[in-house]
Amino acid sequence: AEHALKPWLQKLARKGTPVINISPMRDDCPEFVNAEWIPIRPNTDVALMLALAYEIQRLGAQDEAFLHSHCVGYQQLADYLNGVSDGVAKTPAWASDITGIPTARIALLARQLIGV
Repeated sequence: AEHALKPWLQKLARKGTPVINISPMRDDCPEFVNAEWIPIRPNTDVALMLALAYEIQRLGAQDEAFLHSHCVGYQQLADYLNGVSDGVAKTPAWASDITGIPTARIALLARQLIGV
């Protein structure tokens, strides 16, 4: 099968769209994309995703209407993110210890995702 990602990356590069490569390996993304590389410890991406979700929720940027109309179990996830269910809030600092990504960079990435 042919990998279909390259043409899309070329379009992003032509437009000058910022790309962030979060990977243990710098060369996971072709050089022509000029991606910012955020190194992460292998197999720790879920911790990063949880911290991003925590931070987006903390900032109040989640789409409550969508979550209530299209998702099941959001309240349980929110409780997990906030540490209600296990006593451990999934903060950027928590994820930093696991992923090796600095706390401030995780918080900034969350703000970038929501366009702040």
